[in-house]
Amino acid sequence: MKYFSVLFLLLSATVASIAATIQVPADQPTIQAAIDAAKSGDRVVVAPGTYFENINFEGKAIRVISSGGRKVTIIGGSHANRVVTFDSGEGPKSVLEGFTIQHGNASNYEGGGIYISEASPTIIGNLITNNTACADGAGTAVRFSSAVVKNNTISNNSGPGCDLTGAGMLIGGASAQIIGNVIENNITISGNGGGIEVNAAGTPTLENNIITGNSASGLSPASEGGGIYIINDSNALILQNLIYNNTAPQGSGDLFRRALQQSRPSVGQQHHRGDRFLTPGLGRVRRRFRRPGAVLQQPDDRPQRRQCCVL
Repeated sequence: MKYFSVLFLLLSATVASIAATIQVPADQPTIQAAIDAAKSGDRVVVAPGTYFENINFEGKAIRVISSGGRKVTIIGGSHANRVVTFDSGEGPKSVLEGFTIQHGNASNYEGGGIYISEASPTIIGNLITNNTACADGAGTAVRFSSAVVKNNTISNNSGPGCDLTGAGMLIGGASAQIIGNVIENNITISGNGGGIEVNAAGTPTLENNIITGNSASGLSPASEGGGIYIINDSNALILQNLIYNNTAPQGSGDLFRRALQQSRPSVGQQHHRGDRFLTPGLGRVRRRFRRPGAVLQQPDDRPQRRQCCVL
């Protein structure tokens, strides 16, 4: 009898430890309510629909995924705040997958669509679009993080008539992995870095991304870095990206970095085509290499190391 009692207790403990699946809206009416109810290890599965929410993962190691994919499952921030926040030490088991993240507004802060600070979640397969901010990273801001941002589309993010650097994405103080994303048609009309700003970013990796159609303008004497803007001791590994048709008065869509800020990215095998300057004639303060793997640098920079360059 004692044996069966012990076995029953063990089985009960095992059942209790099995991860739960919380359905939205069947089990909980909102995504945030499901997150509030979830325990680490649980899954929150969201049915197709538009959810007007601003959600926070609250440090939980949970998967929040859509059942129908990002085209039909939308989290709309109603221009009220950031749409999704990770700022409580979340790790790689905190997963956001398969949503459209739109209409977030960070006002005078960073990360209108997704804000990550001192956390390292996994962001995969989302469309992050039509978000705004008036500081850095209107689409996504990644600060002090080893986040994995993979296979997302980050598009049409901007600053509403205010200073904005890194319209598509900010990477700062991070060893984040930015892999396989499409970063397109993001615009700053008063700042640098139309696509990506890499600012005091530590050692992030940017690999196999498509960076296209982004623009930076509005600063005097010239906005810099239509595609990627790197500043302040950023030692990024930038490898096998396709960068084209980005615009800026200085730095076009290629990689632009400040001469005096000790940024030393490692750049390998980029493919550039069709990038252009809005206001040609600034050759005295920059140098343009017209071949794949080109890197824009100011004249007093030391040459940047290339792992492999396609000529």
